Amino acid sequence: MKVGGKLLYTRGFEPASGGDVNWGVMIAADGSVAAVCYGQFADKNAQAAAWYAEGEKAFSLAMMCPSEASEIEVSFGDWLNGSIPG
Repeated sequence: MKVGGKLLYTRGFEPASGGDVNWGVMIAADGSVAAVCYGQFADKNAQAAAWYAEGEKAFSLAMMCPSEASEIEVSFGDWLNGSIPG
């Protein structure tokens, strides 16, 4: 999906886990930068999705990897081109 004319995003999940394991890939529309999200929510004590960019863990959020454009716009704004949320 295209988000706000700046980002391209795709998401998937592991059906066998009931959706507890999910991932996403966010890429700037010009291809200049990308980030990967990996979330595993089976562990009730560690419910967070980790975001990786430039070969390192950038941050974690207590939410699954986004599945809709509105979640990305609200939670991430202009992250790949600006500051990290949170």
